[in-house]
Amino acid sequence: MDSQKQKIGSAVLIFLVSATLAYFAMEWLTNDSSVSMTSQPPTSYYEPTPIPEEEDLSVSILTPEQELSTALIAARQELADRSFSRGSIADKLYNLLSSDKTNYYRELYTFLYDFPSGSEQLTADLKEELRQLAVVLRAYPELAIALEVHTDDQGSRSEMRSLSQNQAAALKSFLVQADIPAAAIDVMGMGSDVPLTKNTNEASRAQNRRIEMTLQAR
Repeated sequence: MDSQKQKIGSAVLIFLVSATLAYFAMEWLTNDSSVSMTSQPPTSYYEPTPIPEEEDLSVSILTPEQELSTALIAARQELADRSFSRGSIADKLYNLLSSDKTNYYRELYTFLYDFPSGSEQLTADLKEELRQLAVVLRAYPELAIALEVHTDDQGSRSEMRSLSQNQAAALKSFLVQADIPAAAIDVMGMGSDVPLTKNTNEASRAQNRRIEMTLQAR
């Protein structure tokens, strides 16, 4: 009888141990599965990142400030690519602007070439000097200029004054056509009132026929 009880007790003990081990094994497997399931969200939670559309630059609109900046960049590039006649207004002016000098307003210059005696027509050389000047002025829109035209005395005082005024108007018209704002150009015909020397011969008269330019701030 005692032997029978011992067998039953052993069987119960084995059953209990097996059940306990099975319980802990199931718990472990359940927890591990739960962790693996929660380690990353369901696929339905992910949304693809939208690809930004490329900007259509062909229809972009520049502001007036950007247009001015673009024009100025082009003007500075033109200036960098240009070589000027030695001694010309543009050559002297560019050297001044490229220097360390800061207070350069009221600087006085005399053009290399002038109008022929008694003529209002721009010579080819004078036109080229004006073109070179326009290149510099377009690159420095903060500058304004004042042009004075002087003549010799081969005519009455009133005739020379009228001639010089027409010559001054021709200068301004040429520069305006070269894209220099009219407001940046002040012209005056001085006639024969301010000679550099006496008009005694052609050499002295040629010296008195001149175009002078001073720099101003706009």
